[in-house]
Amino acid sequence: WFEYFQIVHLIQDKKIHEALTRLETPFESLIKRTPKSSKGATSIIYKIILTSLSTKPTTYQKLWEAECESSVLPTSWNKIWRSPSLKSSLLSQYYQSVKLMMRWYITPAKLHKIDQQFDPHCWKGCGELADFFHVWWQCPKIKKFWSMVGKEIETILDITLPLLPESILLECWDSGNIPPLKQPACSMLLSTAKTTWASHWKKKSIPTLHSWYEKIWNQFLICRLEFLHVTDYNVKSFGKFVNLWFPILSYLSAKDILPKNNVDIRNMCF
Repeated sequence: WFEYFQIVHLIQDKKIHEALTRLETPFESLIKRTPKSSKGATSIIYKIILTSLSTKPTTYQKLWEAECESSVLPTSWNKIWRSPSLKSSLLSQYYQSVKLMMRWYITPAKLHKIDQQFDPHCWKGCGELADFFHVWWQCPKIKKFWSMVGKEIETILDITLPLLPESILLECWDSGNIPPLKQPACSMLLSTAKTTWASHWKKKSIPTLHSWYEKIWNQFLICRLEFLHVTDYNVKSFGKFVNLWFPILSYLSAKDILPKNNVDIRNMCF
């Protein structure tokens, strides 16, 4: 009887009851529709997945589309998902882009919802309620930072970079503004800028351009190490590496930003 009452109590628990009476997940329905025999099961599951893919926008897509004032259209997401940062072999660049797109960062407004003892206003001291879009775009201090970074990128790569949230944060570009050959370099520069901003998350001051330059230099050292030890030194991979880094390092060298023992640009990419 004791075990019986234990089971009854367990079933009557609200969370357990919801779990037992919930609707099937798409994956559970998918498994039920597959044949019992293992022969050809993989092919059948793959076909079911392809035919069952939902085009319904996710929560984060809806939020980005609303905040960017409809400049991010449903058709834009294919371009965003194919951006260089989301195809990067550098995990730091890839994770940075995923966390930003999925709205992973905890903001003052979100902390206030969790516990009202936290102040929901911007950590930078502007006095506004700091939701995700404010922290990454609307705050006057972040606007100043993106303005500085945008001008530097335009000078380095000789491009026109629209100062818009979909362009800076989501890397949704028009090839007319940013040629395909320059998009990897632009993506890398923006990614390091986002990482630099995130490292000053709770500080009242904004990052300096010098702190951004330091992130770029560290990123180059990682890329160079990966290139030297992973690639097979074919012409195509070498051309991509030089095309990515030569204009950036040339600019940093001209501004006397690089370490003194690494000022020979001709040897840096080799």
